[in-house]
Amino acid sequence: MRVIYKLILITIYYFIASSHGLEEPNQEVAALISHAVQERLKNLVEKLAVITEHRIDLIKVKFIEILKFIEREREREEHYLF
Repeated sequence: MRVIYKLILITIYYFIASSHGLEEPNQEVAALISHAVQERLKNLVEKLAVITEHRIDLIKVKFIEILKFIEREREREEHYLF
């Protein structure tokens, strides 16, 4: 994780701990929370990527269906003209 994000996360962690009257938090705990947040965000981004792929596939299928429909209509029009 980038240093700036880790610093923000640690700052939030210190704020929450102090607001609940806890002693100054351990650096190991902060590192574990940082790692857990990073893994969770990574997991969410991976799921979003899969969802995006599925939506793109659906859009492609719909586009192909529309093209086929247009082609059939054009063939019908040509057939009626001749």
